[in-house]
Amino acid sequence: MWGPREAFFATNVLTPLWLQSNMGYTATWAGYVTGMIGILAIFSAPIVAQSMARMDPRRILFVGVSWLAFTTLMRSHGESQMTFWQISLWLFVAGAAMPMFFLPVTTIALGAVEPQETADASGLLNFIRTIAGAAATSVVNTVWENNAASNHADLASSMPNAQATVDALAPSIGAAQALGTVNNLVSQQAVMLATNQLFLACAVVFAIAAALGWITPR
Repeated sequence: MWGPREAFFATNVLTPLWLQSNMGYTATWAGYVTGMIGILAIFSAPIVAQSMARMDPRRILFVGVSWLAFTTLMRSHGESQMTFWQISLWLFVAGAAMPMFFLPVTTIALGAVEPQETADASGLLNFIRTIAGAAATSVVNTVWENNAASNHADLASSMPNAQATVDALAPSIGAAQALGTVNNLVSQQAVMLATNQLFLACAVVFAIAAALGWITPR
């Protein structure tokens, strides 16, 4: 089943893949962008931990997952000309919601078992977290590549005057290189669309999970 945990891992996996394959980032700079999500989490974690002693954890979970849905939705409007800070902004902002997602989930899950079952439940929860990360990685790679190929075919078939563009470039750079240049531009936009589509799907998953969180036992 695809849930908010898988959606969270999917967005984290997708970001460096997209940056390195489509935006020209090195692994180091892709890591800098992805690491932005942890900055605000450092400061919000102790606040969330203290709030959970006074508030219904489902309320905190709702706020956190809703915030992840909003920030992921904003990330689904990406463009291939985005700068480092434009890409990093929503990752940075999303970091504040991380503790509001993971801490209440753990509290709610372990609070639903008997005290003598806590150790077993904790181990099962960690196992599920590991499986969720592995599943998200494999699924997001497959869906992303399939969407990119489908988008490439759609864009190529709908391009106006594509041959005229190739013919205009051919005298200066050669026919083969002209065709390759146009194809690279189409591929770049196809990958960008595939990335936005996956971010949008994850945002929908987060939004549904935020609403369903209220039906869990307190």
